[in-house]
Amino acid sequence: MRIQRMLLGMSLMAALAVGGFQTAAAGGGEKKQERMGKKVGEAVSKKVDYLNRLALFDAGQIEMGRLAMKQSTNPEVRQLAQQLVNNHQQQLDSLQAYADGEAIKLAMVDLSQEGLGVGGAGMAGQEAAAQKMEEMSQKYGKEYTRDVDAFAKKRNELASKSGADFDKTFLSDVKKSQERGAKMVKQGISEYRDDPALASLLGQTHGVLEQNIQSVDSVWKAVK
Repeated sequence: MRIQRMLLGMSLMAALAVGGFQTAAAGGGEKKQERMGKKVGEAVSKKVDYLNRLALFDAGQIEMGRLAMKQSTNPEVRQLAQQLVNNHQQQLDSLQAYADGEAIKLAMVDLSQEGLGVGGAGMAGQEAAAQKMEEMSQKYGKEYTRDVDAFAKKRNELASKSGADFDKTFLSDVKKSQERGAKMVKQGISEYRDDPALASLLGQTHGVLEQNIQSVDSVWKAVK
């Protein structure tokens, strides 16, 4: 009887020990899953931010091209402007198609003066612009809104110019923007090399931007 009690006690202790180990393991597994989930969430958020910045870049170049087609009288500048609109609209469409395939909703903002509520006269125009920016900040975040605001100021500054002054400022702004865009795309190619679809899209985009930069340099020679 004594031996049976000892064996029963040992079995109970072993069962408790195993149960405790399993509970600890389960707890550790939950924490690991939580860390992995957080890491995945951060990676997805980072990708969405990147895609939004890329979409904003494309939209900005489209708007700049449209402005140049409206205000420039130089045939070569207008031709370059049309090239920008066509190229970046195509890139934006491809980016939207990729985002749709990944179930990602891009931040698509109308960057025209009417779309942003800027360009109006007096206090009414300023209040409308401020309200638009506040709504955008709540929806897309402060950093994205700052980028939109910076673009709006640059676009409005360009819109105030005319003639050769407009053409030279336009070409300078476009080249700087294309170079910044090429750098951003190159970083994306390295960052998302494990995503074949996105890496391929970015590779095509980089080639288009290099072509645009060459076109700007060619037009510069004619304008100077």
